[in-house]
Amino acid sequence: MGKSLTESDPKDYDNKTDLLSFNQIDEKPNPQNHLESKGILLQLFSRFIVTVQI
Repeated sequence: MGKSLTESDPKDYDNKTDLLSFNQIDEKPNPQNHLESKGILLQLFSRFIVTVQI
């Protein structure tokens, strides 16, 4: 599975070590997770695209 925050309370992540460890690159990238993340971002950004009539 991809990376996720296990706790919802920001106080649980108030130290630099936890923040830096979350941003570490995975040793073995998973194509499924990459594609899923890319799809989620594309869907989000598509909401802001406006069709222009010339």
